[in-house]
Amino acid sequence: MATYIVKADGSGDYTTIAAGFGAASHGDTVEIQDSSTYTESGITISANNISLIATEEPSPFPGVIFTE
Repeated sequence: MATYIVKADGSGDYTTIAAGFGAASHGDTVEIQDSSTYTESGITISANNISLIATEEPSPFPGVIFTE
């Protein structure tokens, strides 16, 4: 299981949530480490049991976990 870091400033693994989900596999985590606003649509989640978490405050979705 891997953790992919999303940060809008480019200091993480990815700058978009969609890219983080694109890299994630079953059981991985996509972790947003900033309080930026991400406006994205059409995000495809192609694996089961991927967690989406936010570690900065204020969090737009504290502790939300997406699973299928």
